[in-house]
Amino acid sequence: MPNDTATTRCCSRSASTIGRSPGGRPMPPAYSRTLTCNDSTTFGDAATFAAAAANADWNAAPGFGVNLNNQAGAEAWPITSASYILMHKVAAKPEQSAEVLKFFKWALNNGQQMAVELDYVPLPAGVVKQIEASWGEIRDAGGKPVLGD
Repeated sequence: MPNDTATTRCCSRSASTIGRSPGGRPMPPAYSRTLTCNDSTTFGDAATFAAAAANADWNAAPGFGVNLNNQAGAEAWPITSASYILMHKVAAKPEQSAEVLKFFKWALNNGQQMAVELDYVPLPAGVVKQIEASWGEIRDAGGKPVLGD
């Protein structure tokens, strides 16, 4: 695997390069520019990743499984992805499912700054509300939501 210097040097040779360093951190803006599907040039950074997430129609696919690539908007980075958590809609162990959801509720409402510090981009606030609303669909075998108010 090339070191950061070699990767940077390689990525700097093209006007449409998308580069990531071996450590997974974004390349400096001068080395991570690309031409988007909207014929605009953008740089890979937290703002352009967030723009892609903000411009997505998160209701377009079940379970928020949208493709974030080539989202509309001149500022949207063309290759973006989200991380997903899968849970059963009928929980075999409702107490454990409730604890998992409580953790994610905390993470989505209190852990956003930690995500930024780790070079992740927080989800848009509206998407967080949609995700939390969907948790009401996770129920025990008797049909009762595993997560109370």
